[in-house]
Amino acid sequence: MCYIVESILKNYLEDFDAEDISVSPMQDLDKKKNIGIKICQLRQINYLSQSALAKAVGMNQRTISRIETGE
Repeated sequence: MCYIVESILKNYLEDFDAEDISVSPMQDLDKKKNIGIKICQLRQINYLSQSALAKAVGMNQRTISRIETGE
């Protein structure tokens, strides 16, 4: 199941790193929050801490926290 979380994280990063995304700031914020909630739910279902998930996907814990809160 960690693969699913990792896949969602990679998609998240691709979506928000792409330069050609043309959405309003509000749509962008809603999308970030929804993805963050989903990542948090999947992480918790799989009994992973933010630190464990961060290590599994090559990020730091603070980045995972920011993603989960939609920052």
